[in-house]
Amino acid sequence: MGSRWRTVPAVKLLFIGDIVGKPGRRAVRYFLPRLRKSLGIDFVVANGENMAGGSGITASTAVEVFEAGVDVMTSGDHLWDQREVESMLLSESRLVRPENYPEGTPGQGYRVFSSEGLPPLGVLNLQGQTFMRPVENPFFAAEYAVEELRKETPVIFVDMHAEATSEKIGMGRFLDGKVSAERVETLGAAPHQAFIAFGPGASAGRVRAQVAYVRFDPSSALAPSAPELPSSTLR
Repeated sequence: MGSRWRTVPAVKLLFIGDIVGKPGRRAVRYFLPRLRKSLGIDFVVANGENMAGGSGITASTAVEVFEAGVDVMTSGDHLWDQREVESMLLSESRLVRPENYPEGTPGQGYRVFSSEGLPPLGVLNLQGQTFMRPVENPFFAAEYAVEELRKETPVIFVDMHAEATSEKIGMGRFLDGKVSAERVETLGAAPHQAFIAFGPGASAGRVRAQVAYVRFDPSSALAPSAPELPSSTLR
């Protein structure tokens, strides 16, 4: 697969973590279309586990953010705070829940998404074990999922929902080299929220209002550089 990495076109990905309640949804509706246009964003991933009244996800809140321009929604331990989410996990392909939930849990923990003009993009969701409700080992789950995703794409985005910084860093080190991890960033989101960006030349930047973007550029795989931040950020 190594020879294919150099042929993957650049992808600019925006991650939003996490959307909290009505104010968060309103901000996404207002700012996201503008960000997509001004920054030339190709693909948007958002953590939505707290967007229904600050706790959980409902069908109506999911529709609201998808219509605003979110392509894929990840989640975490508050996913189950709304009863209707179980049916959503079975029917909504754009909703991803942590992969390391017990066998038989509804939904999907990872998936490859396709969009016209872009290379396939893999999204993997994980949940930590430290100081959180018991789940399966995220390291075993990540190793298996990444092996499966790499069969289809070298561009993989991982949202790890965890409390302990050490566990997040450990995951980055664990997957480094297996997925060409270039940087691990903790965003200004919820304290237990983090993302890991994997892919050729992955780099990450920070802007205000819990927004960051990641640029995947295979031409800079050996010498990644920080992306240019917009001159005016969200306030």
